[in-house]
Amino acid sequence: MKRQTMIVLVLSSFLAAMCVTHVRSSVATESDNAAFNQNSNDAQARLTDKIRALGSTNPIERASAACQIGEMGKSAAAAIPALIQMLADDTQINDAIDCGDTWRGKHGLQESTTVGRIAAQSLARIGEQSVAPLLAVVRVDNPIVRVNAVFSLGIIPDPRTVEPVIAASRDADPRVREQAVWGLGLKQDKSVVEPLIAALADREWKVREKAGWSLGLQGDSRSVEPLTNALRDENAKVREQVAWALGLKGNKNAVEPLMNVLQDADWHVREKAAWSLGLKGDNRAVEALIAALNDENEQVKAQAAWALGLKGDHRAVQALGAAMKDKNPEVRKKAAWALGLILMRDSKAADKAADLNIDLKQKENLDRD
Repeated sequence: MKRQTMIVLVLSSFLAAMCVTHVRSSVATESDNAAFNQNSNDAQARLTDKIRALGSTNPIERASAACQIGEMGKSAAAAIPALIQMLADDTQINDAIDCGDTWRGKHGLQESTTVGRIAAQSLARIGEQSVAPLLAVVRVDNPIVRVNAVFSLGIIPDPRTVEPVIAASRDADPRVREQAVWGLGLKQDKSVVEPLIAALADREWKVREKAGWSLGLQGDSRSVEPLTNALRDENAKVREQVAWALGLKGNKNAVEPLMNVLQDADWHVREKAAWSLGLKGDNRAVEALIAALNDENEQVKAQAAWALGLKGDHRAVQALGAAMKDKNPEVRKKAAWALGLILMRDSKAADKAADLNIDLKQKENLDRD
């Protein structure tokens, strides 16, 4: 009897404990649900306030609200119609806006922009939910809307955006074409290569420049020959961008054209050519890069020294030893660095350095500076 009583007491205690635990769990769940609902309500209220602020007569307030909405990401989808309406707002923003750490930064703008562009950035941050509304306005008459819509579509990684951006690369307005060509560089889709090659022949140099940049990002050998031909473009900025793009191509057919570009009239182009030749696993460029160590521009000389270091060819030892005495400290440092690499990689280099009486202690001192 006592044993039965003990069993009953134990079971009663266990059941009581289970009831208490269940009650506590239910209370905790209700509390968590209440907190979640409260947070959701707070977030919805904040979004509603920001959407209302998009209609402010003050452009800084409009831009700040648009940027803050963008920081909410996908949860701000309710703001998409209002942001779409703002794409036409071409009001210049040169002052600080109230936003977070992303995009424009909490300390202010890094460059001049517009209210419409900030709205476009926020639409891109909201993501795929913005695609259909953007596609609905990408061909409207207002070119400012088209530019900003294409900007957003270029950033959003959604397959639905590729064809519209390709179509925009043929737009009548050069600003739209420039934006579209830039956006195509961000697309991981082989269908963008041919339109970008066509853009290298655009009548506007800014479009051609963006085409060079975008083709550099596309790992496709079809662009090597067109980019090589564009090294003769009449605009130096285009030639510079194209020289950079060719450096990212593994194809050796661009080596000799880039060597010729080391004689370009613009030093920016010569510098990019030296950079690109440094990335090429081809020693045909060694002599041309050695000659570039005597360029009239210090940045070209420093870049040529850097490139020679990557080549690791003992033929450059004497020229680099002379460059270690250049009047420019950056050239001296790059030459010392390059010489150090060559000494490690080419057994003939140490003997040549000794024969030429190159002061290796000077190299060590420069390495420490």
